[in-house]
Amino acid sequence: ALLLGIPPLSRAMMRAEIEENCETLIWITTGIFLISIFLSILRPDPTLAVCLFGFYGAHTRSRGAIRAFWLYLLVSVLIDGLWLYQYSALQPFTWQQMQQMTRREQAAVALTAVNILYKLVVIGIGARLQMLLGAFEAAEGQEQSVPGASPGATSSSGRSHGASLASQDAMSLKVN
Repeated sequence: ALLLGIPPLSRAMMRAEIEENCETLIWITTGIFLISIFLSILRPDPTLAVCLFGFYGAHTRSRGAIRAFWLYLLVSVLIDGLWLYQYSALQPFTWQQMQQMTRREQAAVALTAVNILYKLVVIGIGARLQMLLGAFEAAEGQEQSVPGASPGATSSSGRSHGASLASQDAMSLKVN
């Protein structure tokens, strides 16, 4: 875990931090999603589809989905920046030009700028969450390699479930 830039945490502390980061990711992604709904009326925006990766990844605690989400979100930030720079009515970037824009153009620029800020926050949270999930999976793998460790991570037949954290939680509830 320390190699990933994450200080060593107990399993319970790591699980709590994963839960907290997933909740934060879901709330901010919901804000991005809502802004993108209105933004898609004003200009083409791929963010709605990208947000689905975030919702899925946070719900299932899937490291791969979280990684895809923040990487695709990074690409959408670049697309938003390109749109602001090249295609928005904010050319050239001056106060006078801002005053000459229509309300619709001002709304598109403002929503895009706010969405970029939210996306940058979520990219940081997503990258951290991906590292936490990787560290948790590595800790789970080490515990499973030790005989007799972690009975909650196995089914009643003794086979290990290497799926997402959410499915491991479900299995531990069935066993207990």
